Amino acid sequence: MKKLFITMICIFILPSLFFKDGGEILAFPTQEKAYLHTDKSFYLIGDTIWLKGYLVDAQTHKESDAQSRFLYIELINRKNKVIQRKKIKEENGHFSNFIPLEKDIEEADYQIRANTNFMRNQGEEFFFTKQIPVYANTSSLLTANIEYDSDETDGKYAVITLLRKDGTLYAGSRVEYMIRTKEYMNRFRRVRTNADGQIRFKLPDREKGVEPYVYLSLYEKEYVHRKRIFLPQDYEYTVGFYPEGGHLLAGVQQQVAFKAETSTGEIINVEGYVLNQRKDTLVTLNSEYAGIGSFTVQADEADTLCAFVKDNLGHERSFTLPKASTTHISLAIHQDPTSVHYCILTPLDRELNEDFGLLVHTRGKILLNRVVSREQLSDSIPLDSFPEGIAHFTLFNRDTTVVSERLVFVRKPDAVFQLAVSGTPADSRQPVKMGLRILDNQHRPVQGNFSLSITDDFAVNMDATTNHVVSELLLNSDLKGNVFSPAYYFSSCTPTIEKHLNQLMLTHGWRRYDVSTNLREAKYKYEVEKTQQICGYVESHFDKKRLSHFALLVSTSQKAFKQIVVSNEKGEFSFTHNFQQVKDRLTEFLINGAGKKPKWRYGIYMNETEYPSTHHLHWQKEEIPLKSRAFIKSVREDYTLVNGEKIYRLPEVEVTALQLPDGWVSYKVVEPEKIEQINEKTALDLLKRTPNIMVHSGVRNSVNQMFVLVPNRNFNEKSSYSKISGSNGESPISGYWERFWKRVPVIVDGYELKNLQDLENLRAEDVKSINFVRDKAMYIANSEDHYTWENYEETEAVTIANAPRTGDALPLIVQPQKVYISTYLSKGIIGSSIPSIARIGYLSYAENAEFYAPQYPTEESRKIIDSDKRTTIHWEPNIRLNEKGETGLSFYTADRPSTYTIVIEGITDDGKVCRYVKQIK
Repeated sequence: MKKLFITMICIFILPSLFFKDGGEILAFPTQEKAYLHTDKSFYLIGDTIWLKGYLVDAQTHKESDAQSRFLYIELINRKNKVIQRKKIKEENGHFSNFIPLEKDIEEADYQIRANTNFMRNQGEEFFFTKQIPVYANTSSLLTANIEYDSDETDGKYAVITLLRKDGTLYAGSRVEYMIRTKEYMNRFRRVRTNADGQIRFKLPDREKGVEPYVYLSLYEKEYVHRKRIFLPQDYEYTVGFYPEGGHLLAGVQQQVAFKAETSTGEIINVEGYVLNQRKDTLVTLNSEYAGIGSFTVQADEADTLCAFVKDNLGHERSFTLPKASTTHISLAIHQDPTSVHYCILTPLDRELNEDFGLLVHTRGKILLNRVVSREQLSDSIPLDSFPEGIAHFTLFNRDTTVVSERLVFVRKPDAVFQLAVSGTPADSRQPVKMGLRILDNQHRPVQGNFSLSITDDFAVNMDATTNHVVSELLLNSDLKGNVFSPAYYFSSCTPTIEKHLNQLMLTHGWRRYDVSTNLREAKYKYEVEKTQQICGYVESHFDKKRLSHFALLVSTSQKAFKQIVVSNEKGEFSFTHNFQQVKDRLTEFLINGAGKKPKWRYGIYMNETEYPSTHHLHWQKEEIPLKSRAFIKSVREDYTLVNGEKIYRLPEVEVTALQLPDGWVSYKVVEPEKIEQINEKTALDLLKRTPNIMVHSGVRNSVNQMFVLVPNRNFNEKSSYSKISGSNGESPISGYWERFWKRVPVIVDGYELKNLQDLENLRAEDVKSINFVRDKAMYIANSEDHYTWENYEETEAVTIANAPRTGDALPLIVQPQKVYISTYLSKGIIGSSIPSIARIGYLSYAENAEFYAPQYPTEESRKIIDSDKRTTIHWEPNIRLNEKGETGLSFYTADRPSTYTIVIEGITDDGKVCRYVKQIK
């Protein structure tokens, strides 16, 4: 692993050197930050997320200082599963791309995450994430209302009433449901609704950390309506107290901040008061923003302070404040328009007999390094000495032990945006021209990297508290943990917001740069990715020793790429390529021996591609913005929008007979929700647990084979199943068993598997669905259900999630001709199970696309036909400024007369983070 040796702060080696004023004696390891500018704040199913990536050095905020050349973008669902992943290559200094929201995506909240491979050294907590709601573009035919009741002897129950769009009840309808109270192995059950269209069930206890919900499917002829209903979680809240500088000191008037939140991380507001042991009220407290507030209090050494608080629901709790100390000291900070003032607070009656070292840095750049004499415990630092962002004050003793810390946010003047607009969005299909000039605070032209989005105000709500480029790079990315609505602190510079920002600094002790950690030698597990490189090794079959100087032939399946690579002394090999993704598919590489050595004597193994975990994501509740509700209601009436184009369609249902590209139909689907519950490791394990599928190992033509069997039409007794399952792979499928079982091919994302054992190389969590497939001409479209429902009425559903390991066969009406497996990310390319041949699917960088911007240059094209319903009116990911900091832009308005909001985000060449918002009428 490559090592970067960094010049280190001398306090960890020679403490005496620390007590010399000045000198930049600290250097942190190189770090990177990422940010994504998206065209709008929410999307509809079938829409496209247009995005621009910004990658900067974490200290300087300059894009030119960032070393990585590839940015990974992931779309993650509410269950923390990555459902789309892209790699974006820097092109001419820019990262820009898109994420299509396919028609089968669920209406829910999602998160977009961005990171480089190098950023993984700091941990997933410092990746960029953005929560984006995706709403259905059709009105649902199923409405589900949930109520709760209790049984004194039997606990709490839920009652779900199912209604049609017109308000009539789904009485006597077939429903399959699952109550998610644990991560895996939740049971699916089948019932019929009662005369009131209801199902009733007991709410089981849930595992800690699991978000509970009910997932139900209502069957209506050839349609399936699906709903996910989130259940209320156990409510409990805590209040944390944070004395300024880290310690509550005895006999000193001191500022104490507090933060209230629930056990699930939701923000709540509280009010209350602080009492001493004599029950005297010392001070009252109130949350001011996002559950955070502060108060000033003085505590005696022998006293214990207790806060009694009440939330907005009336729940009362008490919390003990930290014990007042007589041995610690604390830093107190005050900021005014010209200076930052610091003071060292000491407990009452304590005399200091030592000097201290004060270190001040912003994002790892040393601003101040001085000795603080016990005779002068306070001083001021000019504000001009600080760059914009979080300044970190750290106080050390002579043993280099950190004795107090304080974070302070320093603002700087914004860049100047000048925008001239010709045209109005009140006129349909008319041109609008804009002239843009960007200057620094001294009114000098700037150069940099900027992107622009223009959205329709009727459709898109512009929330001033949503995270943006300034709040992310200057605030959120430097604090570990969740900052609620970080953009709020940049919405204006009023005294109230300045106070709230200071309170935020008091309550966040986690930060990106930690001077208490020895960083003398930085060892990076994850390297800077500048090229697309694939690595592996070769070893002997017999003694498992690595084979050096072994020649290998690397090629693609289309033979467009051929290369000979040779393993090194350690038996390792690598090669680089510059392939681009084609139609969102992985790039397939085949690697085999180039010499004449027999294939059975060696094995080729690839270094497994690791991707970051998704366990550190924080989810917030998202409601449809009030200003956007009228738009969403109009969209759901009778048409859908696909990239702004109006297409009329039927109401939202899921058709059980899904069309496949080659004219086949899927009539029975093991859906993602059931696959997730089984918690198997490989796709082969999933097939073995699927009802009506038998994975058989046997000998045929003197060759060990593995293949999939499905029940034949003659299958009518369990004995037939037991005979074949009891063979334990010792007998071929022939003779008697062929009367009851039939061999079928397995297709993965359109690729037919030649060796079923390759499914061991496909992770179960990457499988999206397992489909029984048949030729459309032979499909029995009028069958009400392709498995007999009545045999399982009011019982547990026999599904992949709760079938026994030996499987369970149900009477079939239609016999499948293929088993079709669809995946989230593998795109059908699975590693080979033959050691002498390595087959891998590599995530190459994604192809970009241009935002579709219609033009109406003629009178005929401007005739209003009510079809241009764009919500993103214009998207410009790469704004190019001339030497005067100027550029010109133009676009055509959509059909709906409205007002538009322009958002420009970017970073100047010298690292200034900029944002500008303007409404045009």
